[in-house]
Order: sequence, then C-alpha cells, then structure tokens
Amino acid sequence: MKIDEGTFDKMPVNLQKMFCKVQKDYEEAGRVLDEQSGWSRSTKGKPRKSTSSGAGWGMTATGAEYEDAGGASRFFYCPKVSSKERNAGCETLEDKDWKMDGAAVPQRADRPFNPSKNNHPTVKPIALMEYLIRLVTPPGGVVLDPFLGSGSTAVAATRLGFRWVGCEKEADYAEIARARITSAEDELLEDL
Repeated sequence: MKIDEGTFDKMPVNLQKMFCKVQKDYEEAGRVLDEQSGWSRSTKGKPRKSTSSGAGWGMTATGAEYEDAGGASRFFYCPKVSSKERNAGCETLEDKDWKMDGAAVPQRADRPFNPSKNNHPTVKPIALMEYLIRLVTPPGGVVLDPFLGSGSTAVAATRLGFRWVGCEKEADYAEIARARITSAEDELLEDL
C-alpha cells in the first residue's frame, strides 16, 4: 500500500506510526505468500460474442482484466477474522447463540457453534475494510455503511481517522458495533 508524501505528512502521528507498521507487515506477508503460491500469469479471456448476459465467459469487452504476472501478493489477501478481533470490545456483552435466520452461516454436523459475544454471521476483517476505505475514500471524506452489522467498517474508519455514518436495524448487532467502535476509539486514545 503506497500513499504520497503529502498525504502521509498530513496524517496524525499515531496514524503515521500505524501506517508504517501495517506497511512493513504487508510487505513481509506478501513475501511469504509469494513463496507459498509461486509465480503465475493472468491472461485475458476470449472476447464476448454478444453483449447479452451468459453469451460468453470473457470479460475483455469491459476492460476489467489484466495481463500481469507474479505471486499471489499482487491480489489483496486477508484471512478470516480471528476470534480475538471478532470479540474485541465485546467483553462486557453476554454470550449469545448464533442467529441462523436468513444468514449464510453453514451448518456443521461435526461440531456446533459455541455461543459468542459477537454472534454476527459475517464479521469482516478490519484490515480488509481499512484497505477498501483507503482505496475509495478521499482525504477528509466520510465513510457510509448502510448495513453496519457488527461495525467492522466503522472500526476501520475510526482507526484510519475517517468520519463515518452507519445504519443497523438489528438492535443486537448495533450493540455489538457500539462496543467494538468504542474499543477502537479507546485504543486510539491510549496511543496518544
């Protein structure tokens, strides 16, 4: 992840330190990932014969493909969220069963889901949300998350120094998001 010098200089000192650490961690993770994945080449697909849906598998007509080569680190890699990250800030909340209604939570016959303080079924990794926020949010911009869930986007925005607006209709999830966001804000204050 690269940012220009002017943007870096305008960042608060705590964010500059965090950015340097994250950059170093990403570079090391990328090196290890490339060692494991090996080298490969991307190629463009066959051109579509028609613009109608299902008329071919190539994306060449959109220009959304790349002809590049390298290790897997040229793609953004982010592992599944850890239990520690999932439950950060939720220590005072009660353990809850997982909500299965309408969520894409796999049923596991071999072992049941244990109750969790953060029972949201699709918690996003904060590193992924930070990456996406930096990718699309201009300096001084406001991050909008119309489906706040457990608050990963708001936590990421807070850690990056962005203002944010979030909406969540489920009271249980809003409580989880509030706890996680408060924890992220407290961590930033400790770093000052």
